[in-house]
Amino acid sequence: MELEKLKAYADRMREPAIQTLLSKDDVYQTACEAERKAEQKYISLDLTDHERRICDSLLRSLDARWMEYASDSYLAGWSDALTMFRNL
Repeated sequence: MELEKLKAYADRMREPAIQTLLSKDDVYQTACEAERKAEQKYISLDLTDHERRICDSLLRSLDARWMEYASDSYLAGWSDALTMFRNL
């Protein structure tokens, strides 16, 4: 199976499990609240359309990179678990 298909499948499997964990994670919930507050401050900034597009582009790029990191971390965790299982 090619890597992109494997990642897509892993993302579908991961989503319900991670949502359950994140909903119970106080540190994550605190970070989400801080992000919401920062977003409200960002929205209230007096930026030109051009400045806002630049900031939005940066935020989209960061978000995409972290999503890839999360997907790859999930796959690496499975790989590590399989390796440990084989070495028992």
